[in-house]
Amino acid sequence: MTPRDPRLPAASSLLVVGKDVPRTDAVPKVTGAAQYVADLHFPGMLHAAVLRSPHPHARIFSIDTSGAAALSGVKAVATGADTAKRKWGAFRPDLYPLAIDKVRYVGDEVAAVAAVDPETARAAVDKIVVRYEALPAVLSLDQALAPGAALVHDDAPGNVAHQFGFERGDVTAGFKASDAVVEGTWESVRQWHTALETIGCVAKWDSGRVSMWCNTQTPFLARGRYATALGLPESQVRVIQTEVGGGFGGKSGDDNASVICALLARLAGRPVKLIHTREEEFLASHPRMPMRYWVRLGFHKDGRVLAKEIKMWADNGAYTGKSQAILGAASVRHDALYKYPAVRGNSTLVYTNLVPTGAFRGFGNPSADWAVEQAWDLAAEKLGIDIVELLRMNAVDPGDVSPHNHKITSCELKQCIDKAADLIGWKEKRARKRPGHEEKEPAREEKEPARGLGMGCSVHVNGRRSFGDWDGSSAIVRVNEDGRATVITGEGEIGQGNLTVLRQIAAEELGLPYDHVDITRPDTDVQPHSLGALASRLTYVAGNAVKNAATAAAKQLLEAAAEQFQRPAEELTILNGEIGPRNGSETEFRPVGAVVRANIYKRGG
Repeated sequence: MTPRDPRLPAASSLLVVGKDVPRTDAVPKVTGAAQYVADLHFPGMLHAAVLRSPHPHARIFSIDTSGAAALSGVKAVATGADTAKRKWGAFRPDLYPLAIDKVRYVGDEVAAVAAVDPETARAAVDKIVVRYEALPAVLSLDQALAPGAALVHDDAPGNVAHQFGFERGDVTAGFKASDAVVEGTWESVRQWHTALETIGCVAKWDSGRVSMWCNTQTPFLARGRYATALGLPESQVRVIQTEVGGGFGGKSGDDNASVICALLARLAGRPVKLIHTREEEFLASHPRMPMRYWVRLGFHKDGRVLAKEIKMWADNGAYTGKSQAILGAASVRHDALYKYPAVRGNSTLVYTNLVPTGAFRGFGNPSADWAVEQAWDLAAEKLGIDIVELLRMNAVDPGDVSPHNHKITSCELKQCIDKAADLIGWKEKRARKRPGHEEKEPAREEKEPARGLGMGCSVHVNGRRSFGDWDGSSAIVRVNEDGRATVITGEGEIGQGNLTVLRQIAAEELGLPYDHVDITRPDTDVQPHSLGALASRLTYVAGNAVKNAATAAAKQLLEAAAEQFQRPAEELTILNGEIGPRNGSETEFRPVGAVVRANIYKRGG
């Protein structure tokens, strides 16, 4: 960080970070100037519609697109035969852009049309004739796992998409030594993101390269997957992030919409726009993954946890997306909350003929916490120990290491439990609790619902190493001739305020006013590689990348100024867009732009 000028009051350690500033995207959004994908328009642009399977599982005998192709205004019709016939997916490639041979859930993409307007495209889709042979479908975990069940994918025996098991420590001995053992099974259900803006894309080809304007959370990761699906090198695919009207994990590049849009644009030789209807959002986006979660916990009579075991079955749906990584997170992340000496887990990702599932805020945490924390409630009751005391007794401390070698550095879980208990009046309300007794109340027409009091804990992440053993970010901070700075990063904005935060960090490090720092929007052709808006990572991971870049830029700026001022760089400071001696007068300061220009336009500059 640029050394602070001694003329600043001691309390003002930060000038921009932590202060109220205008959101980068606020004015464009409230004035309607912001460009969402549905707002984009190019000359000659066509509109797309998709034919989806009405069957949960069926074999495709034939697809007759002649009626659609003959309709006036239709410029392209695509089926699986027009694709690169390559399966794609984040972890387990199992999805074709358009169905080949089989459909595997109601909503599976079978064919698509590009026409001069949305109405013509929809009418053309209705003219496509598909002959199906309905096949037995598995529509629940139990059906999918039953002996002899129909297979969703022939290369997944038993409908198991992925299995994950582990044992850390001697779990059997832990349960044998336990004075109290509790167990239970809890189930979570599908939950859709239902962002105000549905998934969409505009695609345009030029000289064998495709540009895709997408409301994706993860432009670079999406580029890699789309390239695979299209049969192209990554360098031939450009992804540009538009404004995103809500993501929550649902726009992280696992669906076929953008790939189909690009296919149609190539066939038509014109730009194509494809926007999900709200119905399609429920049919074909990737909702939260349902889980059946069995938990067993063993305790010493004094309340110390001695062993934990879980068994989990997760409904993958028809295709995998990110569900494999979600399964892993739901299996192990909770183990960093308490001092478990021994843990065992076995988790199974199960194919069903239902809508594919995927990332949703929390990435496996909510379903796992829902189960495990209720098992802790059962233990508190069985041990006769207040749940707050039981959780506090077993909570991890700084310096602890989880069974999976997750090192706990800073941690205030106990302080958090104490604060929460204090704020909700835990002790006072629990002292008045009379189990099985209902207070007498005056008769009234509408009685208020019964109220309870609970305490649960969770641990989440700022970053997630799901894509190899790495989670990092890239940023360039450029100081321009006019003294303003530009942050160049591929990390995007999905409504959470990331662009604003990164501008604040850069301004703080550079000693510039907030409004003297600009920031780019993600474009895979021009920004450095970035993972995108996922895993609550951007303020921490991307923020540190911007901080490092801005620090380096400030160092170079001070070194250039040192030559011009004929003073050591350590004696100079950057303050509010000006550079001067740390103990100098106002008149000795020069605008940053003047220093930059003088450094550029000189011999060797």
